[in-house]
Amino acid sequence: MKRICMASLLILIFAGCSREKYFIAQAGWLGETLPDFSLLMLDSASYVHTADYQAGKPSILIYLTPTCPYCRLLTRRITTHIDAFKDVNILLLAYSDMASVKAYAKLYDLSAFPNIKVGIDTGGYFARHFKTDLVPFTAIYSDQRQLTRAFVGPVPVDTLLLATKM
Repeated sequence: MKRICMASLLILIFAGCSREKYFIAQAGWLGETLPDFSLLMLDSASYVHTADYQAGKPSILIYLTPTCPYCRLLTRRITTHIDAFKDVNILLLAYSDMASVKAYAKLYDLSAFPNIKVGIDTGGYFARHFKTDLVPFTAIYSDQRQLTRAFVGPVPVDTLLLATKM
């Protein structure tokens, strides 16, 4: 009986891990204005400021770690469909070491996309603001800088695009 229970438990665990999942994050933040914070750019000298993201274009902020397979999947999805995101600001931010983030950016040739910025959240602001350490955590802001959706996990491209139009 113990073996059957253990085998059933293992099957449930592996079945749950075999599918990619994403979740809609807590709705308490919806409608909030894009917070002002700065990210250290990969040149180690300049910063990108969220305050510079003016109204008129939606923005996607993705909190990630360079070693996360779901973060890699999400980045690959976006870069593969980059034409669909041509009118969207995309900000990839990590709370990781510079070398890892640079390698990640190089792996996906992120510097080739003018609407994608990559930075390091040296102060850990994003994680504190959203009270998360889960990655990828995606926050989508409207063209009026209002939070419309927040997701945890590898969000499909069509879901991201739909959320930028809300």
